[in-house]
Amino acid sequence: HEGGDPGNPGAGDNPSSGVDASEGTAHALCLLEDMTVMLNGRISQVTNVKVGDIVSYGRVIEVMHKHMRNNYYIINNELKITNDHPVLVNGNWKKAENVCVGDYINNVKVESIEHFNKLVPTVYIGTDTMSYDVYCGSNIYTVHGHYKQRLQQAS
Repeated sequence: HEGGDPGNPGAGDNPSSGVDASEGTAHALCLLEDMTVMLNGRISQVTNVKVGDIVSYGRVIEVMHKHMRNNYYIINNELKITNDHPVLVNGNWKKAENVCVGDYINNVKVESIEHFNKLVPTVYIGTDTMSYDVYCGSNIYTVHGHYKQRLQQAS
């Protein structure tokens, strides 16, 4: 879907975006519902994830479905992720809202970024490992999975 609002300068200026991780999932870092992950050895939609499942190489310790969020990005017309969700960019953790065209997530070059301020249902997945992978067509994007303990380390 074209459009969005990639040039909205104050879109990320939310005073509550620097949330203390001790607040739990009040500001959970999420993926949109049509994203897919390696779930128990098979590619499956994030809406099928349950506590105890294996996502990539980590066990799911917390999951929250239908978490309504209104600030998300679509990277390369395929990775749909909330603004505050860290991704592995050029070998370091970076929030989706700070990713730039020309960056690399894993070996995937970021060619486009669109920002949307639209309320959508999302899925929060917390794993016992630092990260897990999101599968988008032939591309794989590594995203943070151990949010509550590690959120402060993402810039």
